[in-house]
Amino acid sequence: MEIPGGPPEACPGSLRLEELPVGTRLLRIHRADVPPLAYNERVPEMPWEGGRFDNVRPGDGYAYAGQDMLTAVAETLLRKMCADAGASLVPRAAIAGKAVTTLEVAAPLGVLAMHGDGLIGARVPPSVFACEPLGYETTRGWAESMRGWKPEAAGIAWRSRFTNDGLSYVLYRSAVPAGALRVADGPLPLDGGDGLERLLDVLRPLRFTMATPR
Repeated sequence: MEIPGGPPEACPGSLRLEELPVGTRLLRIHRADVPPLAYNERVPEMPWEGGRFDNVRPGDGYAYAGQDMLTAVAETLLRKMCADAGASLVPRAAIAGKAVTTLEVAAPLGVLAMHGDGLIGARVPPSVFACEPLGYETTRGWAESMRGWKPEAAGIAWRSRFTNDGLSYVLYRSAVPAGALRVADGPLPLDGGDGLERLLDVLRPLRFTMATPR
């Protein structure tokens, strides 16, 4: 997938908000030593650092989540492996110190619909959502522009690159009202017990499994 060009000064189309109503549940995989409602405050310093839509505003923060466990796992644990057709064993190091938490929307949130007719109407290049990490510096620029074009948006929703039935989300702390998210379940450690079993149940249909511990 080609690397997209940088964003223009004005939105090339029209942006649409979709509502995450009260009761919507999102799955977040995160470090177990970090509170599940905490936002990542790190601003990437180098082009190759960070994720697709990391926040670039000093003092703000971001959090990624998936519509379901499959999407959350694919986007956080399998991104590099999905690009390698021969890979099937997830290294144990990938889940060491990781946990999954189910978050619930406690107050309606509006996110930018960057999928389906929302993406078509916005006229944002599809490669913004599907390019390789080499293009993440540019995709972060697009996210910053979209936030400026639609400042009331709490975040962005787009189709997972690897499980395109599911939606991925990024939420920005400065745009999410206090108390709009709560913990519904978890955090559940992924490197043992029920968390590991849940993870293995997701991996099996994908023909992935965990590497055996040494």
